[in-house]
Amino acid sequence: MEAVEVVQHPQNVVALGPEEAAKVMRLVEALEDLDDVQHVYTNLDPASLQVEA
Repeated sequence: MEAVEVVQHPQNVVALGPEEAAKVMRLVEALEDLDDVQHVYTNLDPASLQVEA
């Protein structure tokens, strides 16, 4: 038997620069660490999270 999960995808994504994307990810991680928070969603463009070599 396979597990099924509902996934939410944003209709509009926001592209940020590397510094702004890092700030957003720190905020998301801080929110996820809170005991009362179960889920955190963002419409940040995944391409904004790419690390330049």
